[in-house]
Amino acid sequence: MFCSAAEYFRSKDYLLSAEMFEKSMLYVPHGIENRILKAKGYRVLCLCYLGLLELDRAEEYINEAEKLEPNIASAFLKFKIFLQKKDDNSAIAQVQAMPNCLDFSTEFLSLSAHEALASRSIPVATASLSQLLNFYSLGKPMPTDEVVVFRTLVTILSQDKGNDSDVLKHMKRAHNRQSEIGPDPFFGKAEVGRREKNWFAANAYNLGARTGQEKNYELSSEFFRLASKFYEVVCDGDEEENNAMICKSLVLAVSAIIADEKYKKSSLLETEVRQAIELLGRAGKVTT
Repeated sequence: MFCSAAEYFRSKDYLLSAEMFEKSMLYVPHGIENRILKAKGYRVLCLCYLGLLELDRAEEYINEAEKLEPNIASAFLKFKIFLQKKDDNSAIAQVQAMPNCLDFSTEFLSLSAHEALASRSIPVATASLSQLLNFYSLGKPMPTDEVVVFRTLVTILSQDKGNDSDVLKHMKRAHNRQSEIGPDPFFGKAEVGRREKNWFAANAYNLGARTGQEKNYELSSEFFRLASKFYEVVCDGDEEENNAMICKSLVLAVSAIIADEKYKKSSLLETEVRQAIELLGRAGKVTT
């Protein structure tokens, strides 16, 4: 009967498949040796009811599966249910709990991000990618390059202007990470590395320009400063220095600081004055 139920499932006749699996479960003997078999049955039933969009019923079955065999497959199915229910908070909590599973693999975090993007849940997608980034420093095999995860995260967050502060945070995190492990291991070598580095530098510069136009001068200055730092990074594929863009970014960072003083009608703090002088000093060294 299990085989017939599986055939109906593969043909996407989820209703008949669920009915047959439910009947099949009645014939599974009780006992600890059959716990795994019953757990698998409950997970398949969860998938059937997910296909039928009966989410409460699907959650009931995955809860039963978790009681018998708590593993990453059950955790991921529960995550899919929360996504379907548009319960972002529970989905994020599930993502954060996944690493506690004994058979956890980082690939499930990549899958979670893809599922969240397919469901157009930006908060869950960013939470999944942020969680994934925590594992790169452990030296374990990872499903994709670290710089790709950062780039994807920044791209997703940049879709909404309200996320500018988070974009800045993750771009700073990317710069710190390349400083920690080196430009070539982080960005890649030759043309690939040069292209990745310039992507971060150009995006930081463009965000500095946009936030400046929006009169968010404090954030604008931060982005321009970060742009200058990315342009300063020398990768294996760099053929010429980015002195012009470094200088331009630094001057615009100072311009944003001054514009912020005028916009807020307040005097710069002594620390802010020193920062501005330091930035201009860096720009002067580049031009010479």
